[in-house]
Amino acid sequence: MIIYIADRDLNITGQASTSLPGGFRLVEDTTTEDIESGVNTFACRISYNDSTRRDLEEAIEVGRFVIKQSGRAFSDKENIYDSLYQIVETEFDTKSQELNIYAEDAGLELLGKVCIAGTVHDKTLEQTLNAFKPADWTLNLIGTPVGTKTYTWDGESTCTERLRSVASLWDCDIYYSFIIERFEISAKVINVTPKRGNQTATAQLRLNYDIDRITTKTSIADLATAYSVTGGTPNGANKPMTLKGYSYSYTDPDTGDVYAVDTTTGQMRNTSAMKRWSSVLDTDGLILKTFSYETTDRAVLAGQARAELQKHDKPVINYEVDFARLPADIRIGDRINIIDEDGELYLEARILKLESSASAGTQKATIGEFILRDSGISEYVITTASELANMVKLKPYDLTIVSSAGSDFITTNINTTLTASVVYNGASLTWQDLAERSMTIRWYDSETNTLLGSGMTYTVSNEESINVTARLEEVTQ
Repeated sequence: MIIYIADRDLNITGQASTSLPGGFRLVEDTTTEDIESGVNTFACRISYNDSTRRDLEEAIEVGRFVIKQSGRAFSDKENIYDSLYQIVETEFDTKSQELNIYAEDAGLELLGKVCIAGTVHDKTLEQTLNAFKPADWTLNLIGTPVGTKTYTWDGESTCTERLRSVASLWDCDIYYSFIIERFEISAKVINVTPKRGNQTATAQLRLNYDIDRITTKTSIADLATAYSVTGGTPNGANKPMTLKGYSYSYTDPDTGDVYAVDTTTGQMRNTSAMKRWSSVLDTDGLILKTFSYETTDRAVLAGQARAELQKHDKPVINYEVDFARLPADIRIGDRINIIDEDGELYLEARILKLESSASAGTQKATIGEFILRDSGISEYVITTASELANMVKLKPYDLTIVSSAGSDFITTNINTTLTASVVYNGASLTWQDLAERSMTIRWYDSETNTLLGSGMTYTVSNEESINVTARLEEVTQ
Protein backbone atom coordinates (compact mmCIF):
# COMPACT_ATOMS: atom_id res chain seq x y z
CA MET A 1 0.00 0.00 0.00
CA ILE A 2 1.23 3.49 -0.84
CA ILE A 3 -0.16 6.89 0.14
CA TYR A 4 0.80 10.35 -1.07
CA ILE A 5 0.79 13.52 1.00
CA ALA A 6 -0.17 16.69 -0.89
CA ASP A 7 -0.52 20.37 -0.03
CA ARG A 8 -3.70 22.40 -0.58
CA ASP A 9 -2.88 22.70 -4.30
CA LEU A 10 -2.24 18.94 -4.55
CA ASN A 11 1.50 19.34 -4.91
CA ILE A 12 3.07 16.14 -3.57
CA THR A 13 5.11 16.77 -0.43
CA GLY A 14 5.86 13.17 0.55
CA GLN A 15 4.88 9.54 0.31
CA ALA A 16 4.67 6.54 2.64
CA SER A 17 4.27 2.85 1.91
CA THR A 18 4.20 -0.52 3.62
CA SER A 19 6.90 -2.09 1.49
CA LEU A 20 8.34 0.16 -1.23
CA PRO A 21 11.88 1.54 -0.84
CA GLY A 22 12.13 5.31 -0.52
CA GLY A 23 9.73 7.61 1.26
CA PHE A 24 8.44 7.06 4.78
CA ARG A 25 7.50 3.73 6.35
CA LEU A 26 3.77 3.07 6.87
CA VAL A 27 3.49 0.69 9.81
CA GLU A 28 -0.27 0.70 10.43
CA ASP A 29 -3.39 1.90 8.63
CA THR A 30 -7.15 1.82 9.09
CA THR A 31 -9.73 2.91 6.52
CA THR A 32 -13.24 3.23 7.93
CA GLU A 33 -16.32 3.30 5.70
CA ASP A 34 -19.54 4.39 7.44
CA ILE A 35 -23.01 3.94 5.95
CA GLU A 36 -24.80 6.23 8.41
CA SER A 37 -22.74 9.39 7.93
CA GLY A 38 -21.41 8.70 4.45
CA VAL A 39 -18.11 10.17 5.65
CA ASN A 40 -15.07 7.89 5.49
CA THR A 41 -11.96 8.24 7.61
CA PHE A 42 -8.33 7.19 7.32
CA ALA A 43 -5.84 6.74 10.15
CA CYS A 44 -2.26 5.57 9.99
CA ARG A 45 1.06 5.46 11.80
CA ILE A 46 4.32 6.42 10.09
CA SER A 47 7.66 5.61 11.66
CA TYR A 48 10.65 7.94 11.68
CA ASN A 49 14.10 8.26 13.17
CA ASP A 50 16.25 11.18 14.23
CA SER A 51 17.49 11.76 10.70
CA THR A 52 14.04 11.68 9.05
CA ARG A 53 11.87 13.47 11.61
CA ARG A 54 12.47 16.94 10.20
CA ASP A 55 11.59 15.75 6.68
CA LEU A 56 8.42 14.14 8.00
CA GLU A 57 7.36 17.30 9.83
CA GLU A 58 7.86 19.34 6.66
CA ALA A 59 5.96 16.84 4.48
CA ILE A 60 2.93 16.26 6.70
CA GLU A 61 0.84 19.00 8.28
CA VAL A 62 -2.78 19.32 9.36
CA GLY A 63 -4.93 20.64 6.53
CA ARG A 64 -2.94 18.79 3.89
CA PHE A 65 -4.33 15.82 1.95
CA VAL A 66 -3.75 12.07 1.92
CA ILE A 67 -4.27 10.46 -1.50
CA LYS A 68 -4.75 6.72 -1.83
CA GLN A 69 -6.56 4.47 -4.25
CA SER A 70 -9.86 3.18 -2.98
CA GLY A 71 -9.09 -0.15 -4.64
CA ARG A 72 -12.62 -1.27 -5.46
CA ALA A 73 -16.00 -0.19 -6.72
CA PHE A 74 -19.28 -0.80 -4.91
CA SER A 75 -21.11 -2.00 -8.02
CA ASP A 76 -20.49 -2.82 -11.67
CA LYS A 77 -21.78 0.64 -12.62
CA GLU A 78 -19.24 2.51 -10.51
CA ASN A 79 -15.71 3.64 -11.21
CA ILE A 80 -12.80 2.93 -8.90
CA TYR A 81 -12.04 6.41 -7.61
CA ASP A 82 -9.05 7.61 -5.69
CA SER A 83 -9.71 8.54 -2.09
CA LEU A 84 -8.77 12.02 -0.90
CA TYR A 85 -8.67 12.68 2.82
CA GLN A 86 -7.92 15.92 4.64
CA ILE A 87 -5.58 15.58 7.61
CA VAL A 88 -7.46 16.67 10.72
CA GLU A 89 -5.02 15.68 13.46
CA THR A 90 -1.37 14.70 13.74
CA GLU A 91 0.47 13.43 16.79
CA PHE A 92 4.23 12.91 17.09
CA ASP A 93 5.33 10.32 19.66
CA THR A 94 9.02 10.70 20.47
CA LYS A 95 9.20 7.46 22.47
CA SER A 96 7.85 5.19 19.77
CA GLN A 97 9.18 7.50 17.03
CA GLU A 98 5.91 7.41 15.16
CA LEU A 99 3.57 9.96 13.65
CA ASN A 100 -0.16 9.28 14.03
CA ILE A 101 -2.44 10.76 11.36
CA TYR A 102 -6.22 11.05 11.41
CA ALA A 103 -7.94 12.26 8.23
CA GLU A 104 -11.50 12.56 6.89
CA ASP A 105 -12.78 12.52 3.32
CA ALA A 106 -15.01 14.87 1.33
CA GLY A 107 -17.75 14.98 3.94
CA LEU A 108 -15.43 17.18 6.01
CA GLU A 109 -15.49 19.91 3.35
CA LEU A 110 -19.29 19.81 3.15
CA LEU A 111 -19.54 20.02 6.95
CA GLY A 112 -18.25 23.56 6.63
CA LYS A 113 -21.05 24.67 4.29
CA VAL A 114 -24.48 25.68 5.60
CA CYS A 115 -27.86 24.99 4.00
CA ILE A 116 -30.65 27.35 5.03
CA ALA A 117 -34.26 26.42 5.70
CA GLY A 118 -36.39 25.85 2.63
CA THR A 119 -39.02 23.83 0.82
CA VAL A 120 -38.80 21.74 -2.33
CA HIS A 121 -42.13 21.28 -4.14
CA ASP A 122 -42.76 18.24 -6.33
CA LYS A 123 -39.08 17.68 -7.14
CA THR A 124 -37.17 14.58 -8.21
CA LEU A 125 -34.28 13.27 -6.11
CA GLU A 126 -31.78 14.79 -8.52
CA GLN A 127 -33.53 18.18 -8.46
CA THR A 128 -33.67 18.15 -4.67
CA LEU A 129 -29.98 17.30 -4.31
CA ASN A 130 -29.06 19.98 -6.86
CA ALA A 131 -30.94 22.53 -4.74
CA PHE A 132 -28.55 21.94 -1.83
CA LYS A 133 -25.22 20.71 -3.19
CA PRO A 134 -22.35 23.11 -3.91
CA ALA A 135 -22.01 24.04 -7.59
CA ASP A 136 -18.53 22.50 -7.90
CA TRP A 137 -19.76 19.03 -6.92
CA THR A 138 -21.05 16.44 -9.40
CA LEU A 139 -23.96 14.08 -8.76
CA ASN A 140 -23.54 10.37 -9.53
CA LEU A 141 -26.97 8.73 -9.24
CA ILE A 142 -26.75 4.93 -9.37
CA GLY A 143 -30.09 3.21 -9.95
CA THR A 144 -31.95 5.70 -7.76
CA PRO A 145 -35.77 5.76 -7.59
CA VAL A 146 -37.92 7.92 -9.87
CA GLY A 147 -40.85 10.19 -9.00
CA THR A 148 -41.20 13.45 -7.10
CA LYS A 149 -41.58 14.49 -3.46
CA THR A 150 -42.29 17.68 -1.50
CA TYR A 151 -40.39 18.34 1.73
CA THR A 152 -39.70 21.25 4.06
CA TRP A 153 -36.59 21.90 6.16
CA ASP A 154 -37.27 24.55 8.80
CA GLY A 155 -33.82 24.99 10.29
CA GLU A 156 -30.27 25.45 9.09
CA SER A 157 -27.96 22.45 8.78
CA THR A 158 -24.60 21.58 7.33
CA CYS A 159 -24.52 20.54 3.70
CA THR A 160 -23.49 17.02 4.74
CA GLU A 161 -26.50 16.70 7.04
CA ARG A 162 -28.93 18.09 4.46
CA LEU A 163 -27.74 15.83 1.66
CA ARG A 164 -27.90 12.81 3.98
CA SER A 165 -31.42 13.86 5.00
CA VAL A 166 -32.49 14.06 1.34
CA ALA A 167 -31.00 10.65 0.57
CA SER A 168 -32.68 9.02 3.58
CA LEU A 169 -36.09 10.41 2.56
CA TRP A 170 -35.67 8.46 -0.68
CA ASP A 171 -34.36 5.40 1.20
CA CYS A 172 -30.92 5.86 -0.36
CA ASP A 173 -27.31 5.82 0.83
CA ILE A 174 -24.85 8.61 0.11
CA TYR A 175 -21.05 8.74 0.01
CA TYR A 176 -18.33 10.91 -1.50
CA SER A 177 -15.40 10.38 -3.83
CA PHE A 178 -12.98 12.16 -6.14
CA ILE A 179 -11.69 11.58 -9.62
CA ILE A 180 -7.99 12.43 -9.56
CA GLU A 181 -5.99 12.56 -12.77
CA ARG A 182 -2.25 13.19 -12.57
CA PHE A 183 -2.70 14.55 -9.07
CA GLU A 184 -5.33 17.05 -10.15
CA ILE A 185 -8.95 16.82 -9.03
CA SER A 186 -11.07 16.55 -12.16
CA ALA A 187 -14.33 15.92 -10.28
CA LYS A 188 -15.73 15.96 -6.75
CA VAL A 189 -18.52 13.42 -6.66
CA ILE A 190 -21.62 12.92 -4.51
CA ASN A 191 -22.65 9.29 -5.02
CA VAL A 192 -26.25 8.27 -4.31
CA THR A 193 -27.46 4.68 -4.49
CA PRO A 194 -30.59 2.91 -3.19
CA LYS A 195 -28.57 0.57 -0.98
CA ARG A 196 -24.84 0.08 -0.99
CA GLY A 197 -23.79 -3.52 -0.98
CA ASN A 198 -25.49 -6.78 -1.80
CA GLN A 199 -28.97 -6.74 -0.26
CA THR A 200 -29.41 -10.49 -0.71
CA ALA A 201 -27.60 -12.21 2.13
CA THR A 202 -25.43 -14.95 0.64
CA ALA A 203 -22.42 -15.12 2.98
CA GLN A 204 -22.95 -17.62 5.81
CA LEU A 205 -20.85 -16.75 8.90
CA ARG A 206 -20.93 -19.30 11.70
CA LEU A 207 -20.13 -19.08 15.40
CA ASN A 208 -16.83 -20.73 16.42
CA TYR A 209 -15.61 -20.68 12.84
CA ASP A 210 -15.99 -17.26 11.22
CA ILE A 211 -17.26 -15.65 14.44
CA ASP A 212 -15.54 -15.66 17.83
CA ARG A 213 -18.40 -14.37 19.95
CA ILE A 214 -22.03 -13.25 19.78
CA THR A 215 -23.33 -11.13 22.67
CA THR A 216 -27.11 -10.63 22.80
CA LYS A 217 -28.51 -7.74 24.87
CA THR A 218 -32.26 -7.29 25.33
CA SER A 219 -33.75 -4.19 26.94
CA ILE A 220 -37.06 -2.36 27.40
CA ALA A 221 -35.37 0.77 28.78
CA ASP A 222 -36.43 2.76 25.69
CA LEU A 223 -39.77 1.00 25.16
CA ALA A 224 -42.65 3.23 24.02
CA THR A 225 -46.14 2.41 22.83
CA ALA A 226 -47.01 6.03 22.04
CA TYR A 227 -45.32 9.34 21.25
CA SER A 228 -46.32 12.87 22.17
CA VAL A 229 -45.47 14.54 18.87
CA THR A 230 -44.34 18.08 18.00
CA GLY A 231 -43.13 19.48 14.70
CA GLY A 232 -41.72 22.75 13.46
CA THR A 233 -43.18 26.19 14.12
CA PRO A 234 -45.30 27.44 11.18
CA ASN A 235 -44.85 30.98 9.89
CA GLY A 236 -46.81 33.41 12.07
CA ALA A 237 -47.23 30.88 14.91
CA ASN A 238 -45.59 31.08 18.31
CA LYS A 239 -45.39 27.39 19.13
CA PRO A 240 -44.62 24.13 17.33
CA MET A 241 -47.37 22.29 15.48
CA THR A 242 -48.85 19.03 16.81
CA LEU A 243 -51.03 16.23 15.45
CA LYS A 244 -54.14 17.16 17.41
CA GLY A 245 -57.19 16.77 15.19
CA TYR A 246 -55.15 15.03 12.47
CA SER A 247 -56.50 11.69 11.20
CA TYR A 248 -53.90 9.00 10.53
CA SER A 249 -53.92 5.20 10.52
CA TYR A 250 -51.38 2.63 9.33
CA THR A 251 -51.23 -1.17 9.60
CA ASP A 252 -47.78 -2.77 9.51
CA PRO A 253 -47.94 -5.45 6.77
CA ASP A 254 -45.32 -7.59 8.54
CA THR A 255 -46.58 -7.56 12.14
CA GLY A 256 -50.22 -6.51 11.77
CA ASP A 257 -49.70 -3.77 14.38
CA VAL A 258 -52.04 -0.80 14.02
CA TYR A 259 -50.63 2.74 14.31
CA ALA A 260 -53.04 5.65 14.68
CA VAL A 261 -53.12 9.26 15.85
CA ASP A 262 -55.35 9.97 18.82
CA THR A 263 -57.02 13.12 17.52
CA THR A 264 -57.75 14.43 21.02
CA THR A 265 -54.20 14.28 22.39
CA GLY A 266 -52.29 14.25 19.09
CA GLN A 267 -50.37 11.19 20.25
CA MET A 268 -49.05 8.67 17.74
CA ARG A 269 -50.01 5.29 19.19
CA ASN A 270 -49.38 1.64 18.45
CA THR A 271 -52.73 0.34 19.68
CA SER A 272 -51.63 -3.28 19.24
CA ALA A 273 -48.53 -2.77 21.41
CA MET A 274 -50.64 -0.99 24.04
CA LYS A 275 -52.74 -4.16 24.39
CA ARG A 276 -49.62 -6.34 24.63
CA TRP A 277 -48.03 -4.21 27.34
CA SER A 278 -51.14 -3.63 29.44
CA SER A 279 -51.08 -5.21 32.91
CA VAL A 280 -52.70 -5.03 36.31
CA LEU A 281 -50.37 -2.11 37.02
CA ASP A 282 -50.94 -0.35 33.69
CA THR A 283 -54.35 -1.22 32.31
CA ASP A 284 -54.15 0.87 29.13
CA GLY A 285 -50.56 -0.07 28.19
CA LEU A 286 -49.77 3.56 27.38
CA ILE A 287 -46.00 4.01 27.64
CA LEU A 288 -45.60 7.60 26.47
CA LYS A 289 -42.43 9.32 25.27
CA THR A 290 -41.79 12.46 23.23
CA PHE A 291 -40.85 12.85 19.58
CA SER A 292 -39.93 16.00 17.64
CA TYR A 293 -39.24 16.46 13.96
CA GLU A 294 -38.54 19.76 12.18
CA THR A 295 -41.32 19.96 9.62
CA THR A 296 -44.55 21.91 9.21
CA ASP A 297 -46.09 19.21 7.00
CA ARG A 298 -48.40 17.14 9.23
CA ALA A 299 -48.33 14.16 6.86
CA VAL A 300 -44.54 14.08 7.04
CA LEU A 301 -44.63 14.56 10.83
CA ALA A 302 -47.07 11.67 11.29
CA GLY A 303 -45.07 9.39 9.00
CA GLN A 304 -41.79 10.14 10.78
CA ALA A 305 -43.37 9.66 14.22
CA ARG A 306 -44.82 6.31 13.19
CA ALA A 307 -41.50 5.17 11.69
CA GLU A 308 -39.66 6.11 14.88
CA LEU A 309 -42.27 4.43 17.08
CA GLN A 310 -41.81 1.22 15.09
CA LYS A 311 -38.20 1.15 16.33
CA HIS A 312 -39.17 1.42 20.02
CA ASP A 313 -42.51 -0.36 20.49
CA LYS A 314 -40.90 -3.71 21.23
CA PRO A 315 -37.92 -4.85 23.33
CA VAL A 316 -34.67 -3.76 21.72
CA ILE A 317 -32.32 -6.61 20.91
CA ASN A 318 -28.73 -5.70 20.13
CA TYR A 319 -26.20 -8.20 18.83
CA GLU A 320 -22.50 -7.58 19.22
CA VAL A 321 -20.49 -9.86 16.96
CA ASP A 322 -16.72 -10.38 17.11
CA PHE A 323 -15.53 -11.78 13.79
CA ALA A 324 -12.66 -14.23 13.53
CA ARG A 325 -12.49 -13.47 9.83
CA LEU A 326 -14.55 -11.86 7.08
CA PRO A 327 -14.74 -13.15 3.50
CA ALA A 328 -12.44 -11.14 1.24
CA ASP A 329 -15.33 -10.11 -1.00
CA ILE A 330 -17.44 -8.53 1.80
CA ARG A 331 -18.30 -4.88 1.05
CA ILE A 332 -19.78 -2.05 3.07
CA GLY A 333 -23.57 -2.32 3.00
CA ASP A 334 -23.64 -6.08 2.28
CA ARG A 335 -26.18 -8.21 4.09
CA ILE A 336 -24.81 -11.36 5.74
CA ASN A 337 -26.22 -14.39 7.55
CA ILE A 338 -25.01 -15.11 11.10
CA ILE A 339 -25.55 -18.61 12.43
CA ASP A 340 -25.34 -19.93 15.99
CA GLU A 341 -26.60 -23.50 15.75
CA ASP A 342 -26.32 -24.33 19.46
CA GLY A 343 -28.27 -21.22 20.42
CA GLU A 344 -30.64 -21.69 17.47
CA LEU A 345 -29.94 -18.12 16.39
CA TYR A 346 -30.35 -17.37 12.70
CA LEU A 347 -29.71 -13.71 12.09
CA GLU A 348 -29.52 -11.55 8.99
CA ALA A 349 -27.66 -8.26 9.34
CA ARG A 350 -26.10 -5.48 7.28
CA ILE A 351 -22.50 -4.26 7.35
CA LEU A 352 -22.91 -0.63 8.47
CA LYS A 353 -19.26 0.15 9.13
CA LEU A 354 -16.18 -1.54 7.74
CA GLU A 355 -12.64 -1.01 9.02
CA SER A 356 -9.89 -2.39 6.83
CA SER A 357 -6.12 -2.39 7.14
CA ALA A 358 -3.96 -2.93 4.07
CA SER A 359 -0.80 -3.27 6.15
CA ALA A 360 -2.25 -5.94 8.47
CA GLY A 361 -4.58 -7.52 5.91
CA THR A 362 -7.52 -7.40 8.34
CA GLN A 363 -11.15 -6.26 8.33
CA LYS A 364 -13.49 -5.39 11.18
CA ALA A 365 -17.21 -4.84 10.77
CA THR A 366 -20.03 -3.15 12.66
CA ILE A 367 -23.40 -4.68 11.87
CA GLY A 368 -27.00 -3.52 12.23
CA GLU A 369 -30.46 -3.59 10.63
CA PHE A 370 -31.01 -7.03 12.13
CA ILE A 371 -33.64 -9.45 10.87
CA LEU A 372 -34.23 -12.39 13.19
CA ARG A 373 -35.08 -15.62 11.41
CA ASP A 374 -37.21 -17.89 13.62
CA SER A 375 -36.34 -21.23 12.03
CA GLY A 376 -33.39 -20.67 9.77
CA ILE A 377 -32.00 -18.36 7.14
CA SER A 378 -34.34 -19.59 4.41
CA GLU A 379 -36.28 -22.62 3.25
CA TYR A 380 -33.18 -23.74 1.39
CA VAL A 381 -31.16 -23.70 4.61
CA ILE A 382 -33.89 -25.58 6.47
CA THR A 383 -34.08 -28.38 3.92
CA THR A 384 -30.31 -28.69 3.53
CA ALA A 385 -29.20 -27.89 7.10
CA SER A 386 -26.67 -30.70 7.47
CA GLU A 387 -25.19 -30.08 4.04
CA LEU A 388 -24.85 -26.37 4.77
CA ALA A 389 -23.26 -27.07 8.15
CA ASN A 390 -20.57 -29.24 6.58
CA MET A 391 -20.01 -26.77 3.76
CA VAL A 392 -19.61 -23.78 6.07
CA LYS A 393 -17.53 -25.53 8.69
CA LEU A 394 -15.10 -27.03 6.22
CA LYS A 395 -14.80 -24.01 3.97
CA PRO A 396 -11.82 -22.39 5.77
CA TYR A 397 -9.81 -25.65 5.55
CA ASP A 398 -7.54 -26.35 2.58
CA LEU A 399 -6.89 -30.08 1.95
CA THR A 400 -4.19 -31.20 -0.46
CA ILE A 401 -2.78 -34.66 -1.27
CA VAL A 402 0.86 -35.41 -2.14
CA SER A 403 2.13 -38.72 -3.59
CA SER A 404 5.52 -39.94 -2.34
CA ALA A 405 6.29 -41.50 -5.75
CA GLY A 406 4.87 -38.72 -7.87
CA SER A 407 2.17 -39.28 -10.47
CA ASP A 408 4.13 -41.12 -13.21
CA PHE A 409 5.03 -44.82 -12.72
CA ILE A 410 7.51 -46.83 -14.81
CA THR A 411 5.93 -50.24 -14.08
CA THR A 412 2.28 -51.15 -14.41
CA ASN A 413 1.90 -51.49 -10.64
CA ILE A 414 1.47 -48.42 -8.46
CA ASN A 415 3.37 -48.23 -5.18
CA THR A 416 3.13 -44.92 -3.32
CA THR A 417 2.12 -43.30 -0.05
CA LEU A 418 -0.47 -40.56 -0.24
CA THR A 419 -0.13 -37.85 2.42
CA ALA A 420 -2.90 -35.38 3.22
CA SER A 421 -2.03 -31.84 4.26
CA VAL A 422 -4.57 -29.59 5.99
CA VAL A 423 -4.11 -25.83 6.25
CA TYR A 424 -6.44 -23.56 8.23
CA ASN A 425 -6.00 -19.76 8.01
CA GLY A 426 -2.43 -20.25 6.81
CA ALA A 427 -1.43 -22.72 9.57
CA SER A 428 -0.76 -26.44 8.99
CA LEU A 429 -2.79 -28.77 11.22
CA THR A 430 -1.57 -32.02 12.74
CA TRP A 431 -3.66 -35.14 13.36
CA GLN A 432 -3.98 -34.04 17.00
CA ASP A 433 -5.15 -30.58 15.91
CA LEU A 434 -7.89 -32.20 13.83
CA ALA A 435 -8.92 -34.46 16.71
CA GLU A 436 -9.30 -31.43 18.99
CA ARG A 437 -11.65 -29.95 16.37
CA SER A 438 -13.62 -33.25 16.20
CA MET A 439 -12.48 -33.71 12.61
CA THR A 440 -10.77 -36.53 10.73
CA ILE A 441 -9.43 -37.43 7.29
CA ARG A 442 -11.05 -40.41 5.60
CA TRP A 443 -9.88 -42.08 2.39
CA TYR A 444 -12.42 -43.31 -0.18
CA ASP A 445 -12.55 -45.06 -3.53
CA SER A 446 -13.70 -42.09 -5.60
CA GLU A 447 -15.67 -44.31 -8.01
CA THR A 448 -17.53 -46.59 -5.57
CA ASN A 449 -17.42 -44.27 -2.52
CA THR A 450 -16.11 -47.23 -0.47
CA LEU A 451 -14.32 -46.25 2.76
CA LEU A 452 -10.67 -47.37 2.55
CA GLY A 453 -9.29 -46.01 5.82
CA SER A 454 -8.55 -42.92 7.87
CA GLY A 455 -5.45 -41.00 8.91
CA MET A 456 -2.99 -38.49 7.50
CA THR A 457 -1.56 -41.08 5.05
CA TYR A 458 -2.79 -43.93 2.85
CA THR A 459 -0.45 -46.44 1.17
CA VAL A 460 -1.14 -47.95 -2.25
CA SER A 461 0.78 -51.20 -2.98
CA ASN A 462 0.93 -53.19 -6.23
CA GLU A 463 -2.20 -51.67 -7.68
CA GLU A 464 -2.74 -51.44 -11.42
CA SER A 465 -4.99 -48.38 -11.10
CA ILE A 466 -5.86 -45.92 -8.38
CA ASN A 467 -9.09 -44.06 -7.61
CA VAL A 468 -8.38 -42.77 -4.11
CA THR A 469 -9.56 -39.48 -2.68
CA ALA A 470 -9.35 -37.93 0.79
CA ARG A 471 -12.11 -36.02 2.59
CA LEU A 472 -12.00 -33.85 5.69
CA GLU A 473 -15.03 -34.80 7.78
CA GLU A 474 -16.54 -34.20 11.20
CA VAL A 475 -16.36 -36.96 13.81
CA THR A 476 -19.89 -37.79 14.92
CA GLN A 477 -20.68 -39.47 18.22
